[in-house]
Amino acid sequence: MYSTSLKHYLIPVVLLIFVIGISINFKVHSTLINWANRVIPIRQSKLALFYNQRPRDHKIYRYHQFADDAKIQEELEKRLKFATEKKIIIFWSPPAWGRSELGQPNRANCGNCEVTYDRSLMRNNRTGAFVYHFDSIREDDMPKWRIDSDFSSAYGGGRSLSGLMANNDTIYKAIMQKKSKLAIAVISDCSVTVGARIRLELINQLKSKGLRIDTFGNCFSNKITEEELQDIAPHYKFFFSYENSYHCSCYITEKFFGQGLHRDMVPVVWGAVKQDYETIAPPGSFIYAEEFETPRHLIDYLEYLDQNDEEYLKFFRWRTMKPDTVPMYHRTEGFGAICRAVHGINVDYRFNPKYNRSSMPLFSDGIARRTVPSVGQFLYNDDNHECFDIFDKIK
Repeated sequence: MYSTSLKHYLIPVVLLIFVIGISINFKVHSTLINWANRVIPIRQSKLALFYNQRPRDHKIYRYHQFADDAKIQEELEKRLKFATEKKIIIFWSPPAWGRSELGQPNRANCGNCEVTYDRSLMRNNRTGAFVYHFDSIREDDMPKWRIDSDFSSAYGGGRSLSGLMANNDTIYKAIMQKKSKLAIAVISDCSVTVGARIRLELINQLKSKGLRIDTFGNCFSNKITEEELQDIAPHYKFFFSYENSYHCSCYITEKFFGQGLHRDMVPVVWGAVKQDYETIAPPGSFIYAEEFETPRHLIDYLEYLDQNDEEYLKFFRWRTMKPDTVPMYHRTEGFGAICRAVHGINVDYRFNPKYNRSSMPLFSDGIARRTVPSVGQFLYNDDNHECFDIFDKIK
């Protein structure tokens, strides 16, 4: 079996939200949680809820009450107009690498909220949520982005890609003018996780089979700065967006979005299952490596695209689409989604694949409850088993 530290690395860097009146993705490292100077036992099979104020009865608005998205948008705009009472979101456990300036939710789009590190506001009546970063949670305090999280904070997608969408065909010529090389990979995690070791082995196999690929990063003793990568990236046709995990639910990082799509390269992906990529990526924007029977078959396909501009440019058709056609375009994420929720605005939850129209109101007069009956079930049993059975891949 794998060690606890390996589990930590397999779980992507995302926000764990603990909302007063809202209970969501926790990874409990022990059976005790220190809450407000009280030690409270927590069983693995049941997650306790803690409330700053007793949830009051409130009117709820179910999905079936709204005929279409236009009606939802109308109600959303009305709710945002009256979401003027300031709510406080405390970033209780910032990342291990240190604090950074906290971005504040857009008031017009999310309601009136303040994000702060100030723990002294824990008992403030306006405090609506606590945020924990998974890699800095202590055993006596309390993690990961998944699309089925109550509040997601992805590495990209949706609105982050809308600025690249020109809705015209002139983008094709601009892209092709710069292309002169085939493929590039940047890898610096060589062995921290089993997935990282497999990833490095796969890239080296492709190189040994004749793939024309330039490799950078610590794993290849060829470091490159972000500025240098920014300069050379547009000259490459393909970026190898290989993750350091295997089939872990929705683990798709900046390698796909920031280093691939945003830099005019077609990502060749390995890591998540294909359905996860299709759920968050523009249609027809990537090449899924696992679909190829052998490394040689993948190399042959890339070389075919290299010689056929028309076929290659099909991977950029999404750049000519309307921004709202990108998956998750309408989903507000991160602190913005939390801010909405503490104002009783839950419309973003309808993008969760586990959304149940009968149980979660789109709008509520007060915080709508969210519960996780079993932390272990959500974090491990509901994930792809291959994420934790990855040792079998290297036997």
